[in-house]
Amino acid sequence: MDIKNKRFALEEKVMLKDRYRIERLLGSNGFSITYEAFDTFREQRAAIKEFYPEAIVERNQDDKRTVSLSRYAHENDFVQMKEYIIKEAKLLIQLFPLKGIANIITFFEENQTVYVVAEYVEGIALPDYMQKIHKLKIMMRDAVKLLEAAMGSLDAAHKKGVVHGRIHPSLIRVTKEGEAVLLGFCDPMQDAALEVFGDAAVRVPGYAPVEQYVDQGGFGAETDIYSIAAVIYELVTGHKVPAFYERLSEENPEGRDILMPPAYYNGTIMDYQSKALIKALSIYHFDRYHSLSEFSQAVSEEEFEGTIRIREKPVKFVERLKYHRIILWGAALCIAFLVIFLVPKGIRYLGALDAKQFYEELEDAEVYEQCRMIAGLSEKKRNNIANDYVQMEEEGRHTILYFDKITGRLVSRERMNMDADLVRYMTLDYRINGRAVFTVVEDGSIRELTIVLKPNDAGEYSVTERIAGTGEGDGSRSYLAGPVQ
Repeated sequence: MDIKNKRFALEEKVMLKDRYRIERLLGSNGFSITYEAFDTFREQRAAIKEFYPEAIVERNQDDKRTVSLSRYAHENDFVQMKEYIIKEAKLLIQLFPLKGIANIITFFEENQTVYVVAEYVEGIALPDYMQKIHKLKIMMRDAVKLLEAAMGSLDAAHKKGVVHGRIHPSLIRVTKEGEAVLLGFCDPMQDAALEVFGDAAVRVPGYAPVEQYVDQGGFGAETDIYSIAAVIYELVTGHKVPAFYERLSEENPEGRDILMPPAYYNGTIMDYQSKALIKALSIYHFDRYHSLSEFSQAVSEEEFEGTIRIREKPVKFVERLKYHRIILWGAALCIAFLVIFLVPKGIRYLGALDAKQFYEELEDAEVYEQCRMIAGLSEKKRNNIANDYVQMEEEGRHTILYFDKITGRLVSRERMNMDADLVRYMTLDYRINGRAVFTVVEDGSIRELTIVLKPNDAGEYSVTERIAGTGEGDGSRSYLAGPVQ
């Protein structure tokens, strides 16, 4: 969507029908504007399409809502397209619910135009999905399965006289469940729209068949079949279908179609599937399939009753392939061993080094620096090298960690051997009341520092220090620890 089209859109928070609150602009194609809205009645998101042919209408500058004609010569076109949208919406509402398409829920007239409410689809556009799975092409059966629900619902719409007429990959969303959903119904795809808006608004080269370029060409089920086949062709080959005028250009004086069979790019495609796809992509509509169910059966592997022959491979090639597989399996097992056994040890070793460095620096630091280090320790490190009582309670973990100064490792109380003659350790405990307690035990002496983690406006930390086991210095005191002046 061009950013400049935002100037035509309704503002955020505008209420439609005293029910739908506009949340944000989703897109514009020259004759309709799509918004994400919130249905305050059902308390769920919805997609709302506003009929707004920007070449012949304008938005009222006073209320920022009302739509009026800027060219009265196009009044008949405007009325005709609006009636087309309402008619198509009524037919689609009768079919609700359909899988694989953004179902039309309702429509209403307001602000002197018409609005169509459809299901809001969470997902990413098909081209982005292909990038996400890092594939240029997929298997034919996977492509058919991905679009199976959409094709079945589109076939039902065709039987009611509804033609999408504008299918291309960016109008197909893939949900997090891996299901493809077709968007974009109820746009005024008819001759009046072509005359007003021209090619760019309604035709996407490579997915639009010849009848969409010819006066009075007419749209039918064959139009959508061509577009769906073009999408599948791109999914299974990694190549786009050339625009029809390129397939019949002057560079082909003999009239030879430059569209390569899908099997040319993807050896996993069976001959009958390749031929079925080429038939669906025939330049002229009367040469194509006449229903999506017929096309779907033609490319389905379940419908194929023939024998699939696999060429016998030379013995030497088979032996070499077997040898390569052994090497690959061996390499895979080695990698698995490294991941399972060595990587966790490496992570633990690095974690131990991190704890050792932190505690040694903490012990050597001045009181204010100790406060700053303890208060600034990240939540992740608190959980790994200290005792964060809040996280421990949430996770149901009760093991207390001690830093053994003798071995330089974090250990539990059992492994610390508190009954030994020589015990030297440090603990750092983050308490629920916003305080931290740092304890150092060495040769029977105990130094315990209780710190309020949030400093005051002067950057000073409130500290209570308790010392025991040293004789004259035993006792406790409270003070403010501030930076050195």
